[in-house]
Amino acid sequence: MINLIKIDNKEFDDSQLPILFHKPEYARYFYFLVYNELSVLRFSAQSEIDPIVKEIGNVIAIGIDQSVGFWDVSKNEISQTISLTSFFYDFYFSEKYIFIVCEVDVVILQINTLIEYKSLSFSEYIDHIELNDDSILINFINNDIETILI
Repeated sequence: MINLIKIDNKEFDDSQLPILFHKPEYARYFYFLVYNELSVLRFSAQSEIDPIVKEIGNVIAIGIDQSVGFWDVSKNEISQTISLTSFFYDFYFSEKYIFIVCEVDVVILQINTLIEYKSLSFSEYIDHIELNDDSILINFINNDIETILI
């Protein structure tokens, strides 16, 4: 079971848990990630919106603001962190890929290795994406739709 616990700045600073991501100049909200009733890592955020946390096999994906990170449950360690060029929206998953959807970007990672497969940038804000077998449909807030082969 995965939980996020909001903590204060002092608890964050006093903890010895690994830091997934933290930008001291912007940090306003602080969290512990709890997995199977044990706190496993800490991170901070500028935004008051709740972070998105999803489990994919042995990996927990966390995204908020312009940061995404991955915790490997089986190794009990941080697998990777990514600084994004626009604000994070959500994760989507296919059999082969993790799609990190942001305001105007989609970063595609290989699901087994977390290695970047492709990065897409757009001039319009993204509303959501739809996954197909060999393509994704990017739906923009202006109601335009773009099909991208993957």
